[in-house]
Amino acid sequence: MPLICVCSPKGGVGKTTLAANLAYSLARTGSKVLALDFDVQNALRLHFGVPLSDERATWRRRWNCMTGASVC
Repeated sequence: MPLICVCSPKGGVGKTTLAANLAYSLARTGSKVLALDFDVQNALRLHFGVPLSDERATWRRRWNCMTGASVC
């Protein structure tokens, strides 16, 4: 199981955007993906339209709809 880490000590270089697009692209190919955001700004969720108050079931439904899974 490969591990891909997107990191840089410099801010504003596109780490979150790259991580979101990479996670989305890999999921579209059928790969199992877990994207974790350790940034204090917690911006990765914004790329997938997930509000702070969202629960796991809702997040899973949205992810399945975005990636074309059969259950939305």
